[in-house]
Amino acid sequence: MTSPGNDTMLHDQLAALREKYPQATLVGDDTPLPSRTHMEVGQEKLYHISKQALGLEEMRREMSSESRLSRAEELKCDANQHFSKQQWRKSLVGYVAGIWFLKQGDPPCPEIVASGSVDCVERAEGLDSVSRSLGAGVGNEPGAPHVVELRTVLHLNVAAAGLKMSEWALAQSACEYVLSVEPNHPKALYRLAKAHEGAQDFAKSLVIVHRLLKVDPSNNEARRLLVNLKSQQAKDRKMYGGLFDRSVASGGLFSEEELSRDQPKAAPKSLPNGTTTVSGKEFYAMSPEDQQKWVDEMNRQLALEAGEAV
Repeated sequence: MTSPGNDTMLHDQLAALREKYPQATLVGDDTPLPSRTHMEVGQEKLYHISKQALGLEEMRREMSSESRLSRAEELKCDANQHFSKQQWRKSLVGYVAGIWFLKQGDPPCPEIVASGSVDCVERAEGLDSVSRSLGAGVGNEPGAPHVVELRTVLHLNVAAAGLKMSEWALAQSACEYVLSVEPNHPKALYRLAKAHEGAQDFAKSLVIVHRLLKVDPSNNEARRLLVNLKSQQAKDRKMYGGLFDRSVASGGLFSEEELSRDQPKAAPKSLPNGTTTVSGKEFYAMSPEDQQKWVDEMNRQLALEAGEAV
């Protein structure tokens, strides 16, 4: 507990700092951020860095690598308990904290970890900052496969929590980190496909599912997801077709024949690797044969990028 004298001193220091750094209200503005280990008392408030974050960073610096690994394990176990109770937000905090303890160097403490709450981060800027921080400062420590394995599990669990919270971008970021380390990880592929499905990007989800089934043909979850995606594809094709048919039947401005005659064919959007990208609507408008050709070509390109034999 601080004394009144200390409160007055802190108030004076903050006033002086506000005068010294009038624009320093957010991390990342034009005013350079001082080293976090050499900040003046109270200065962290000007940069929205909490004292809890600075305290956790100092504690982490004093821990051995074995202690940090042990702490990450504890955080994972605690978070799993929250997850089993459907406390998705609390579990996410624990998983992100575990990842932070496993990072190399002296990474800043994520605000979600310092506050122990997802809510404050969501109010400030959404969970994009958490997505960006997942892979930052992460490296595979030589000779420590158990660290790599735990880091992978924590990222997969972040993805699972993200899916439960409908935070599709967060789940995608976590899965993409795992796939950057292990390109054919079945759980990462499945959860990435689910994240794309949740974001209504069914074409991408289909590509990932086909990739997963090549890795694990007997994966029942992937097969069920494939059925759901094809069902959604059929519904959307029917919906788009039905809307167009009703428009023509009710005396729309143009008939289907006029539209097909007058509308120039759009050139495919070429990617550097020679494939083309299509929107979900364009994908659903294809014939089943053309859809399969497109999916096969995308899988071929993904295999080439991963260095696999085609």
